Amino acid sequence: AVKNQDLWLALDEAQSHHEVEWQWVRGHAGNVGNERADGLANAAIDRWQANCATDSECAS
Repeated sequence: AVKNQDLWLALDEAQSHHEVEWQWVRGHAGNVGNERADGLANAAIDRWQANCATDSECAS
């Protein structure tokens, strides 16, 4: 299954009206700083979700 299929389809539609040159760029895997940033971002999301589980003012 493709993650975010709706977004990929929208991107495909949008790029069909323009000349686009796609380039591969290195991902986060193996980059210590990027992996640390991912870890911090995921921890923040987990804390937010835990706090919002009982807070009716949180929007998801």
